[in-house]
Amino acid sequence: MASRYGYSARVDRYVDAVRTLRALEQAERDDGKTEERTRAIKQARDRAVELRRPLRGGDCGLAERILDGRA
Repeated sequence: MASRYGYSARVDRYVDAVRTLRALEQAERDDGKTEERTRAIKQARDRAVELRRPLRGGDCGLAERILDGRA
């Protein structure tokens, strides 16, 4: 599988999960809280945590740099 960001697929999946979580949280701030959105945020947060666990030190740091726009 080709990497979207040029790194490992694990890093790609984690970055996508965190970006999804951030978008949901921003939508909640902009449009208000709903039960459905709160549930989606919880699921997205759980997914991001699940994907972060197997990342090794270098991959974890790399993912954080991608998310901060420094990679």
